[in-house]
Amino acid sequence: MSLDDVISELRRRGHGLIVVDGTLRHIGPPLADDDPMRTGIEAHRTLLTELFTFAPGGRCEEAACYRLRVPGGAHCPDHRQPRDAMTEPRPARVP
Repeated sequence: MSLDDVISELRRRGHGLIVVDGTLRHIGPPLADDDPMRTGIEAHRTLLTELFTFAPGGRCEEAACYRLRVPGGAHCPDHRQPRDAMTEPRPARVP
């Protein structure tokens, strides 16, 4: 089950997900052990947790990326720029 499928199925069933103290929680009737929704949530737990986490520091600036920014940065860990690449090289000063 893809991430989009999980979100669509949650919406279709009227279920929800929330993050409490950094832990993803399912809101709705209990899921059976063999329910594909349970497997889908487990497969995408890290991304779902990031998606449903309040982001006062913002989200990654990379196009179409919704992940949380690294502290003090503009990108998520996947798109983090090396410090040298974040600044333009300056021309050498000639005395």
